[in-house]
Amino acid sequence: MQNNGFENTIVSVRNHWRGYSNVKHLVVFGASYCDVGYTSRSPHPTPENPLGVDFPGYTWAEPGKPNWVGHLTTQHAPSPMLVYDYGMGGDRVNGVRRQIERDFIPHLAPRPTWAPWSEDDTLFATWVGINDCGYEKPEAIPGIVSELFGLHATLYEHGARNFILVDLPPVERSPSGPSAENAQRMFADHPPRTAVWNVALRAEAEKFASSYDEATVLIYSSWATFTKVLDDPTAFDFAQEDVKKSAGSIWVDRLHPTSKMHGVIAQDMAQLLNSVESFL
Repeated sequence: MQNNGFENTIVSVRNHWRGYSNVKHLVVFGASYCDVGYTSRSPHPTPENPLGVDFPGYTWAEPGKPNWVGHLTTQHAPSPMLVYDYGMGGDRVNGVRRQIERDFIPHLAPRPTWAPWSEDDTLFATWVGINDCGYEKPEAIPGIVSELFGLHATLYEHGARNFILVDLPPVERSPSGPSAENAQRMFADHPPRTAVWNVALRAEAEKFASSYDEATVLIYSSWATFTKVLDDPTAFDFAQEDVKKSAGSIWVDRLHPTSKMHGVIAQDMAQLLNSVESFL
């Protein structure tokens, strides 16, 4: 199966990007793939407890196992890197709006003493859209992605300068593909709604980067990572029979990846981040 050309994309690199080795703060928005159970009411992240919540948090992978945020923080990140992960299972773009307006802006945007982040040392990561694609018609998707970048404009207004957005994986190849009601609606379209989303994400990222001249914008392609694993699972130490198996080595249930798969995601994301040299 072809990956429709979706791959990691360096949209723009601007003056506040000082290289991944200089990132000290990671702010995450998204849905279940990102969720660690952190909220603005959780203990503040510290070098000893970088997620705020006890590691690995409450993820949608196996109980007591990290998702990509945990793997990235402990295995593939500058040390120390503090994480403020507002992702919440089930959220769509309107949920990201809530995460920004009710959590980030009142609590983190003022740069409190417990989170003295700056434009130069902070990365903003967003991975959302699977739930939107499950409920919205294909023709609505470009407008929803445009709304997502409107929210990134809000982040920019509050000092965010370095952004990494994650495109959507080919969830039509997950165990949910053949049966779940929302999945049936999602996968009946050609191209799949996730592909429509990924095309729109890149188009809107280009517009955003051209409109905000200090924005570094990167796209990490989970589509490409999942595609290479599902096409050749044994190359990544997964069992061939687990490609579409719930509660296997790749998928913990019908839609969510295992911690091991999250580890591949974190490794690939870190490779992209490390490949982008400092602007200065």
